[in-house]
Amino acid sequence: MKLIQFANLTGRGVNVAVVDSGIDLAHPKVGPVSGGVDISVGLDRQIIYNNDDHSDRTGHGTACAGIIRNKAPDIGLFSVRIFDRSLSAPGETLVAAIQWAIEMGVDVVNLSLGTTNVAFRDAIAGACSMAVGHGVVLVAAEHNDGMESYPAVLPEAIGVAGGKIYQKYGYFFRPVENVECVARGDEQRVCWMDQREILISGTSYAAPHITGIIALIREAHPGANLDDVREILQANALDGTPPLVRESEERKPVWQPVTLAVEKQSYRPNPGSIKKAACYPFNKEMHGMVRFRDLLNFEIIAIADPVGKGLVGKDAGEAIGITPAGIPILPRLKDALKGADTLILGYVDELTRIASRDLLKESIQTALDQGLHVFSFLSVHEEAYPDLHAKRD
Repeated sequence: MKLIQFANLTGRGVNVAVVDSGIDLAHPKVGPVSGGVDISVGLDRQIIYNNDDHSDRTGHGTACAGIIRNKAPDIGLFSVRIFDRSLSAPGETLVAAIQWAIEMGVDVVNLSLGTTNVAFRDAIAGACSMAVGHGVVLVAAEHNDGMESYPAVLPEAIGVAGGKIYQKYGYFFRPVENVECVARGDEQRVCWMDQREILISGTSYAAPHITGIIALIREAHPGANLDDVREILQANALDGTPPLVRESEERKPVWQPVTLAVEKQSYRPNPGSIKKAACYPFNKEMHGMVRFRDLLNFEIIAIADPVGKGLVGKDAGEAIGITPAGIPILPRLKDALKGADTLILGYVDELTRIASRDLLKESIQTALDQGLHVFSFLSVHEEAYPDLHAKRD
């Protein structure tokens, strides 16, 4: 039995990477970051590494980093940003992130993410096996609804489910389960962007509790491999049956744009006025609308998406693994807007960076030129885009 007094450890000498949306470097409860990278995929499907900016885009990564730091305050912390503002990322970036962590000599990697897409399983499993071979321990969050997701169910990763557990170093270990650990995943206070804190729940916030524990284990036993870590986790786990929670951390309705793209403070249009919408690009928020389109009070007639992503020409339903939706994915926004009365504009900041063009402005301008309404998930501030606001008038 390898019993450990976790309260006597701080994670000193252990390096932890948080693969997520980035980390707010100025948050007082997260502390210094030893390094980081932004990883994205270009239109030619090449991996792009940017060491200049890996700050947080959403708050999600800062939350995970804060939980880990609370348990292991002296770790070396690395920010690996792969998510865009919609908490979506191509599968290739996850594989590249794991490889980057290996090359950096990181000891533990927190993955509060995953995919249910079986097509990515082998590539992710290969990267995880490489990590195990280099002594890197991967910690991955279970899907919020308990669906099989990768890498959480893979034997090369420590899977974490959410439960109601309130001891600082408390967790459960289930050796016969693919997702073996259960840590706190119910509503809890976490760090967020702009040096704030919020209350939120989800398995995303259970995984970093285990990541912090494993950082302490690696401090006490620097040479511990994955099998050793599992043995030590089991030896120090709480007794009894874990009180699981099954609740999604995403509580927004399917249709909730953040702001009207070209609005003034006094103007709040009614989404019910939309009859036929075209969407751009086809990322996570659009996936949700297609998947639950029967709940919408308007019709999605087409979706525009960059050719390089490989979805152009497909049906939007088939592209996300459901029955055909009768919604074509087209390469040109102008073509997608034909017959529409509204453009629903998703997060285009990553595409803007890749293309070195202001796609937010270009997309809105294209819709306005055709006399259409525009809803945008990104804010469009009047001081930055006075011409668009003037055109609305």
